[in-house]
Amino acid sequence: MNKLLSFLQSQWIILVVLIVGLLFGFFLGMEYKSYQIQKNLQTFQKDLNQIFSGANKESDKTKEAGTLSNEEKNNYIPKIDISVQVDEFKSIIDSDNIFNGKARRLVGTIKNNSDKEIKKAELLVMFLNENDQSIYENTYNPLYNSDKFEDVILKPNYINEFSFNTDGVPKEWSGKIRYHISDIEY
Repeated sequence: MNKLLSFLQSQWIILVVLIVGLLFGFFLGMEYKSYQIQKNLQTFQKDLNQIFSGANKESDKTKEAGTLSNEEKNNYIPKIDISVQVDEFKSIIDSDNIFNGKARRLVGTIKNNSDKEIKKAELLVMFLNENDQSIYENTYNPLYNSDKFEDVILKPNYINEFSFNTDGVPKEWSGKIRYHISDIEY
């Protein structure tokens, strides 16, 4: 009988340790998720501030350092190498944009071949149907680091890898794209 009691007591301790460990892991995971949400909100807030402050600055006729004229942009855009591919993968998440049983995302690289740091780049992607006609377009930031939830500054000769989901693209999308850099800022 004593052996049975000691066995149950030792099992009880293991059960308590297991439950405490699971609770600790759960709350630690919730804290991390909260941290990620907070960082995303800060990035979103920063982007909104840049948009609204940028609109006010554009209304001023003053030229800031780092802001390029359209002619300067047209001269620097060819110095940027960008490559974008469509990556298909199996997904169990219903919210992923599913085409014939596979989800699609855009993956690519951007390389700065100029002698200046790139602070901002805008990638315009046009999604094509089976007849190679554009049916949807979206702009992306190829300088965004999703691991750190922040933009990167691309130094001369540096390369940045990126990926974007294709949520919102119509089901008529054939999987083909056209793309180009539509805006840059040094």
